[in-house]
Amino acid sequence: MSNTDYILNLLDITDENIKPYEVYNTFIKNIRTKIIKAKLSYKPGRCPDCGLCAQIKNGFKEVTYDINSLNGIPYRLRLFKQRFYCKNCHSSHFARSPFLNFNSIFTQDIIERIIQLAQDSLTLKEIAKLVGASPSSVNRILYKNSHYHWHHKPLPHNLSFDEFSIKKNEYAFIGIDADTHKQLVLLPDRKKKTIIEFFLNQYSLYERQQVETVTVDMNADYATYAHQLFPNAEIIIDRFHIIQLIQRTLTDARVLTVKQTEDHHNRTYKALKTHWRLFNKSETLLDAQHIKYYRGLNEYTTQQNIVDLGLQYNPEFSRVYQAYQTILNAVQTKNFQAIEHLLDTYTPSNSPLDVTIRTLKRNRHYIKNALEYPFSNGPIEGLNRKIKTLKRNCYGFKNVQHFFTRIQLILG
Repeated sequence: MSNTDYILNLLDITDENIKPYEVYNTFIKNIRTKIIKAKLSYKPGRCPDCGLCAQIKNGFKEVTYDINSLNGIPYRLRLFKQRFYCKNCHSSHFARSPFLNFNSIFTQDIIERIIQLAQDSLTLKEIAKLVGASPSSVNRILYKNSHYHWHHKPLPHNLSFDEFSIKKNEYAFIGIDADTHKQLVLLPDRKKKTIIEFFLNQYSLYERQQVETVTVDMNADYATYAHQLFPNAEIIIDRFHIIQLIQRTLTDARVLTVKQTEDHHNRTYKALKTHWRLFNKSETLLDAQHIKYYRGLNEYTTQQNIVDLGLQYNPEFSRVYQAYQTILNAVQTKNFQAIEHLLDTYTPSNSPLDVTIRTLKRNRHYIKNALEYPFSNGPIEGLNRKIKTLKRNCYGFKNVQHFFTRIQLILG
């Protein structure tokens, strides 16, 4: 293999018509830059204008391209492109290559590299530094290669809705296909009017009638108007949010019990405050046999004994704990009858648990669907995690359109 072939292989230049002949270092704006000189030439073919084989070689034109770097410093390809002159129609053309982009100083491989780095949630300045380009050039390439402007997509049979934060007290709406986990829609706000108008304008009644399920969380108001958009769809409350609702009630009850305990040296106080994770654990997983030393409580005991110690102190906290365990085990085993029995036999006691039970009763049918259908908001929460990582790495976005452009590059 010749030196020329080695250079082409290192730079991933697959076009055999590009022939490098010199490599040297120079300084451009006080930045050390590696220059690769090369020629692009081949046998003249038919003229693109007149179609006759009347082209002849007629000199070269020097053009500089940015290419991928091998060691972190900028690489420039100083290419001398062959000029062709047609003796029939007197037009001039330059040699072309699939490695190069027409009317652009960036090669195809560096554009792919920029898009790949953007998908890894890097900032514009970091991407520009890695590829040896300016942040404005990187931004221009990302806008050109993104699909921010929404295009019509077939409406899937199973949907999943959620939202994510854009700025303080501002949220955007995102919807995905619950089967393939592909993004369907991205809207700049989560207002009822915006969401309804989007689906009514983009999809016919027949298409919306084909939707079978819509998975939402318990905090949003999507369930109240989902039937207006999708008449035949079943609403599913995400199982995680069912557990989260009752778990927050358990935490509030535990914290209230701790605050009401005046003696901070009390064993119950130490059990509730230090080993609170045991109370969130499923009672089927509590260890009642193995004795070990627990710091904070400063004694040898079992997990079950610690939980029993906290439950004996406050009857109201014990009541919340039993409701939490019932719902947790029912969701894990998909036993809706246990939840239904709890909701039907519950007696109000002017406690925070009353509000939780009323919320569960109001969403009784949706909770039943959550235990019968396999869908959840897990996939869409995963996409939201990527969006949050992008926002954190870039220290937020002042321009919402640019934020959405970067999101489209990540989600694809």
